[in-house]
Amino acid sequence: MLIFYGWRTEIRGAQYMEQVTREPMVLAANHVSFLDGPLYGCLFPPELITTINGQMGRRGYGGWLAKRHRVIIIDTNESFAIRDMARALRQGASCQIFPEGRLTRDGSLSRIYIGAAVLAQQEKVPVLPVYAQGLQYSPFSHLRGRVRSHFFPKLRLTFLPPRYPDLPKDLRGSARRAALKSFIGDAMLEAQVIGTHIEENLTTHFEHLCRYVLRPKQVLVEEGDLSIDVRSIRRCLRRGIAGLPTGSGSAVAVAMKPSIALILTVMALWREGRAVVPLDPDDGIDIWIESCQAAAAKDILLSAKTPQLVSHEALKEAGLTPHDIDPALPASSKPRRSAIQGPSSPALVLPFAGNDGQPMVLTHQNLLANRARMAACLAFNPPDAVLTSYGVTHAAGLLGGMLLPILCGCRLVLMPEPLTGSRLVGELSMKRVHTALIDTETLRGMGQQADPLDFRFLEQLVCPGETVDSEWRRHITDRHGLRPLPALIDARGGGWVSTVTPRDYRPDRFGRPMPLTDVTISEDGLHLMGDAVPLAGGFIPGQWRLDGDRFLTNIE
Repeated sequence: MLIFYGWRTEIRGAQYMEQVTREPMVLAANHVSFLDGPLYGCLFPPELITTINGQMGRRGYGGWLAKRHRVIIIDTNESFAIRDMARALRQGASCQIFPEGRLTRDGSLSRIYIGAAVLAQQEKVPVLPVYAQGLQYSPFSHLRGRVRSHFFPKLRLTFLPPRYPDLPKDLRGSARRAALKSFIGDAMLEAQVIGTHIEENLTTHFEHLCRYVLRPKQVLVEEGDLSIDVRSIRRCLRRGIAGLPTGSGSAVAVAMKPSIALILTVMALWREGRAVVPLDPDDGIDIWIESCQAAAAKDILLSAKTPQLVSHEALKEAGLTPHDIDPALPASSKPRRSAIQGPSSPALVLPFAGNDGQPMVLTHQNLLANRARMAACLAFNPPDAVLTSYGVTHAAGLLGGMLLPILCGCRLVLMPEPLTGSRLVGELSMKRVHTALIDTETLRGMGQQADPLDFRFLEQLVCPGETVDSEWRRHITDRHGLRPLPALIDARGGGWVSTVTPRDYRPDRFGRPMPLTDVTISEDGLHLMGDAVPLAGGFIPGQWRLDGDRFLTNIE
C-alpha cells in the first residue's frame, strides 16, 4: 500500500514484471537510494531474492531487512554470494542484482559490472532490466542537499522484456568478458533511456521539474555577471513576455544570440503553443527570409537590447512581421494559463534540415527523447553546470547544448562574446563547470592559456562531432589530466547518438551507437531512426563508418 499510494508508483511493462513469479531470472536494476532493496523485496515477496552490501546487511535497517526477507549479503572480499545466487536460481527463485555495485553519487548510471550477465549466462536464465526513477529525490540518496527532497516522491518503474545473454561458443577470455559487459551495459542504458522518457509537452515537464526537483533559488542560467533562478523563470513564463505574437499553432522565427533572453523567449513560445524557428543572428537578411519562407513563419523576434543590423522595413517588405522582445517586460500582471498542447505538437522547426532541403519539425516528445539520450550519454544531474561554445544553429548549440541541459535540470553557463580561450578558462573555474561542450579551435586556444587548477571542477570535456588533433589531445591530457571525449550528435534533430567515456577511451573512435538507434549508411552519411523512443529521423554528415559496433573517426 505504501509503495503504490505513498510513492504514487507508476509501472511500465507490468507484463514483464509478472514473469518474475513464473520463471527464474536475474533482475538487473539501477541503484539510486538506500530504499531500492526494500522496494524490490516488497514488490516480489517471496519469489525474489534481493542482495545487500555486507556492511549495510549487518547493521541498521539492512540487518532488519535481512531477517525478514530473502536476502543475500554480498561482501567484496568473498565470492560465495554468487554461488548462493546460482543455487537459488537452480531452485526456481529469481535474484535481484545492482550491476553498478554501489549507490550512485549523481543519480545517473555509474560503472556497470558483468556479474549479473555472468550469472545469467552460466545458469541459462534471462536478464530482466528495470530502471527506477524518482527515489533519487528522496532523503535516502546521495543527492540529498543538492536537489529538493521528498519523503514520498513519485516513483516510476520501467521493466524491459527479458533477454538472454546469447554469446558465440567460440568466445573466450577477454573477448567473452567484453561481450558480457556490452550486453549488460546496453540493457541498463536502454532501460535508462526508456525509463527517463516521458510522453508529455515541454511546458508540463519543466513545471514538474521546478516543482518537485529543483529548488526555487537554484540558478538555472548564467550569462556573464547575469543569472536567473528557477523562481524568476517560472514567474516570467507565467506572466508572459510583452510583444510576443498572439495565437497558437504557427511557427515563430527567433533571431537572437545565446543569452538568457533567448532561453526565456523560446520557453515562453512553447508555453503559448508556438513552434520555434531558430535563426543565426549573424546571417544576412536573405538567409533569414529564405528560412522563414521554408518554415512558413510570418513573425520574427529580435532582441530589444541588441542593435540590429537588419532594418524592420526590409523584413516587412519580405512579408515578415518583426517584434522587439524584452523578457524583462511582462505581458500581464497576473499569471496566465498555458496553451493546451500534446506530446506530438511541433516545438522546433529546423529550416533545410530534412530531405531535399525541406524543414524538419521536432515535436515535444522528440525533444524529450533527445533529453533522455543526452542524460544517458553524459553523466550529469541537477545542479551540475554545463557550458557550450557553439552557436545557435549548431546541433550542439541551442538544441543539443542549451535547451536539453535545462530540461535535465542542469545549470546552463552561456559564454559572453567575444569568445576567447582565456575568457573560457576563467568561466570554467569561476562557474565550477562540470561538463563543457567545446569545439576544437576553442580547445586549442584554451590549452595555451589554461592552468591545471582551472580544470579542477571539470569532469567532462566533450567535442561533439569533431576529431581532436593528436598533438593537442596529448597536450590537454598530459598537462591538465583531461581527455577530450569525442561524441556524435544528430545534425537534424540534435539528439545525442554516441559518446565515449574515460573508461572506454580510444582516440580513433566515437563510441558505440546508443541503444534503440537504427543506423543505416548511405552516400551522404549515417541515417538514424529511433526504436521505442520517438526520435526524428536524422543523419550525421560526412564519411563516417562503423567498425564492428563502434563509430570510426571522420574518413577523408
